[in-house]
Amino acid sequence: MTAQDTTRSNLARALAAYVPAPVVAWLRNGDMLTPGDAAPFNAAALFADVSGFTSLVERLSQQGPEGIEAVNTHLNAIFADLIAHIHAFGGAVAYFGGDALTAFLPQYSHMRAVEVARRALTCALRMQAAVQARGVVEAVGARFELGVKIGVAYGRLSGIIVGDAAHWLEFVIGGAALNAAVKCEHHAARGQVVADAELAALLGDDLQADPVAEDLCLVRGLSADAEPVASEEADDWPAWLESALRPFLDASLLSRLEAGQGEPPADHRRVTSMFVNFRGPNYDASDAGYRLQNYVHQAEAIIRRHGGYLSRVLTGDKGSQLHVIFGAPVAHEDNEQRAMACALALQAPPSPPGSSSASAWRPGTCSPGRSARMRGASTPSSATR
Repeated sequence: MTAQDTTRSNLARALAAYVPAPVVAWLRNGDMLTPGDAAPFNAAALFADVSGFTSLVERLSQQGPEGIEAVNTHLNAIFADLIAHIHAFGGAVAYFGGDALTAFLPQYSHMRAVEVARRALTCALRMQAAVQARGVVEAVGARFELGVKIGVAYGRLSGIIVGDAAHWLEFVIGGAALNAAVKCEHHAARGQVVADAELAALLGDDLQADPVAEDLCLVRGLSADAEPVASEEADDWPAWLESALRPFLDASLLSRLEAGQGEPPADHRRVTSMFVNFRGPNYDASDAGYRLQNYVHQAEAIIRRHGGYLSRVLTGDKGSQLHVIFGAPVAHEDNEQRAMACALALQAPPSPPGSSSASAWRPGTCSPGRSARMRGASTPSSATR
């Protein structure tokens, strides 16, 4: 291996930390390199909503940069615990949205469905325990009680690559399992884990649960928890994988990783955040990848033309959405005007999968950059409401 290949191999290892593990595995196998590709697979989906953060964020955001930095500290502390449990049981995080987290545990060819179900519920119960252990956050002279409610389901998911292979790529998941997990979460209260009938049937008498509405069950425990999955980080990172991973990272983060500098420090700016609701495709259909790519590709061109940045393509409890930011990574003096003009342009849907509606836009503060999606302040939640 040449010195250049060694450098690229080391960079591929660093880039892979910012891309969901299943995507890295697919890329290593030479799969899913083309926007519009869709890979259906069986998985357990998990949707978790942390309560108590909205009031904390709103209070701290009024304290200026120091308050917003405190938001980052508290958000990172809580979500670091949750992510650690997801990774420990073989899962991957798909999205962060406001106070919510979407994750999935794929069923690889060597796994049985019951094994995935047990891992998913053990993970959810450990996540509950982690949030309960933190319990109360004391800040700005007030006490904020934190809690989480979690929905877990087993079934079919589709993993779809959208974007432009030369510049940016996004991994999107959707399908029956995610829809069921969202439904379970809606029937859960703070401190509860609710599972769907298909996942419960896999575990049978090993699941300790009480029935709730619509064939769902409130999970009390398992007769035997799953064991954490041993880390299986690859020893070899082919140099060509570096090129395949590049489009999944923001350019500013990518440049820092290339220079060996790690993540950029938090950079707080005034931005306008916009969520665009659109009627997404049937994610279980064979043409879902093509239809979603066709829409997102054209919508992103409109957003870019107005000076915006397409932060994420989201699916889950609020349907299919685009999260768009004006003011980061490139700052403008007229973010609100640009956002409104873009919203109006997006009202005329470029093409299927369906009509779009720029549901909400609001000035606010967030941490720009792809890696900052975990650290947004009040903007995403406010705009979503």
